[in-house]
Amino acid sequence: MEAVKAYWQLTKPRITLAIFALFVLAALTSTLDNYWLSLAEKLSKFLVGAAAVFASAAGSNALNCYFDRDVDSIMVRTRRRPIPQGKIRAKNGLLFSITFLGTSLVLTYLVGFLPTVLLLLGLSSYLLFYTLLLKRKNPLNVFATAPAVASPVWFGWIVGRGYLDFQGVLMGSVVMLWGPLHLWSLAMLFSKDYEKVNVPMLPVVVGWQKACWHILVLSIMLSFTSVLPFLLNYFGVIYLAGVTTLNTILIFLSVRALTLRTGRSAWLLYKFSAPYMVGLLLMATIDRLITLQNW
Repeated sequence: MEAVKAYWQLTKPRITLAIFALFVLAALTSTLDNYWLSLAEKLSKFLVGAAAVFASAAGSNALNCYFDRDVDSIMVRTRRRPIPQGKIRAKNGLLFSITFLGTSLVLTYLVGFLPTVLLLLGLSSYLLFYTLLLKRKNPLNVFATAPAVASPVWFGWIVGRGYLDFQGVLMGSVVMLWGPLHLWSLAMLFSKDYEKVNVPMLPVVVGWQKACWHILVLSIMLSFTSVLPFLLNYFGVIYLAGVTTLNTILIFLSVRALTLRTGRSAWLLYKFSAPYMVGLLLMATIDRLITLQNW
């Protein structure tokens, strides 16, 4: 059981489950007005797609732990991960991650060509461009993760609706703005860790105040973009009420971090930003469900 627990920890469970939740909610939101597929077809596509996204998220997070095992052993936030602690050998972690990624590619191919392209785009942006090429060299490295965080939503949209329309692209774009904001709030909270291992995350390079300004600007951009689905009549007042609440809290916490400059304010911003996107898609799903019930 200890070995199973260690491999589960290698997948970064909270991140893996959050990515899985984005896929599920996107699939549910987009499939609720899709009547031309039978229930069996919908269910089979959903289950295969869900397995593919879960395997992809678990495998890519495990591979990230393999690549970053040197800095993980030094940083306070990550030194208790399985490879730095010696619970899993590096080569075993590599084999584990490759197995999961290979499984995800096979499953995604069964769903369709475009989902396979999106999966490869997401994996390359996270593992190649972010982890290997930019993370230790460029303070704007987090923008390389944008396709990776958006691809589960686009994948879910295709599984649910059968194709990727402008509404699906827009919902994925909201996630692309959210990703850097969340990662910068994490980096701001653990800036000393990143500085110790010479990883040039933005708060380390530009300092607390400028990093907070960047986060505040992203919060405003994210708030505006997240309201667009309502303005374009994709969702109703329930969605609007939900995202308005989320955005108000997000901007408040961003301003608070900028003005107070305390660890507590950074911690609150990070903790709230983590479930933000899941909450937004949950509001979209609830809005769609209630709208259909009123027809």
